Amino acid sequence: MKLIFFLVAFCLLSIRVYFSWSGRDRERRGESVSDMVIKSDNFYEEIKYAGRFQLTDDETAFKSISPGGYFKFRKNEESIKAESNLQGTIAYTVYDG
Repeated sequence: MKLIFFLVAFCLLSIRVYFSWSGRDRERRGESVSDMVIKSDNFYEEIKYAGRFQLTDDETAFKSISPGGYFKFRKNEESIKAESNLQGTIAYTVYDG
């Protein structure tokens, strides 16, 4: 009986850990994931993001991005990427076609 209880508890714990690491509980933590694309003949715009964001007061940069989060924006051949490492430090990368 103790063995069955232990196995059931172990299975439930394993399932919980799997869902936590697979990102399925992001909504519970208040994190978002999205991918938006707008395109026509000579125009392409794409926005991808994951995590929680906070903008600066003048709305020209990110004050914070949750650890492991990112924001990517692409307009035709130009793009900018803001990524947060696991410590929360934000790195910006700009590509100019």
